[in-house]
Amino acid sequence: MQTEATIQPRDPLSGIEIGSLDPETVYLLPTAWNDDGRHAYMGADAILLKQATANGVDVAYAMPEEDREFVEHFSSGVELVTLAVAIVGLIPSTIQGIHALIQLAARRKGIKDEDLNKAEVKLKIDYLRTPTTKARGVEISGDVDGVVSIMERLSGES
Repeated sequence: MQTEATIQPRDPLSGIEIGSLDPETVYLLPTAWNDDGRHAYMGADAILLKQATANGVDVAYAMPEEDREFVEHFSSGVELVTLAVAIVGLIPSTIQGIHALIQLAARRKGIKDEDLNKAEVKLKIDYLRTPTTKARGVEISGDVDGVVSIMERLSGES
């Protein structure tokens, strides 16, 4: 049974410039900070990106290699799949890519395949600024099916 997912506006992550934008690519945003307070990726993000790429997902790091840093933070508690991505727009290929990333991240947290669509997700999406659009962000929370449903609904509004 699908639970109700929620959506709310949020400020897009600032300070990250993506060189050449590809509308088909999902850009993985950092969700942590290093000791100096700069954006950093979680160590698990490297594995997630490698697995996604091996599975044919068009995904790339948002930060250039020379600025990329990885950190580890450990916590216990609710198994919540948290993901932050940047896209040019929600189109079928980016929705499929984000869905695949959510499923891979859920599996890495030990969620079984039969429970994947019931996994609780907090998804942050930054719409990147292009010559014809302005940067904006949304946060979608709910189970996987609900999050995907909202992304599909938003894609009709883009």
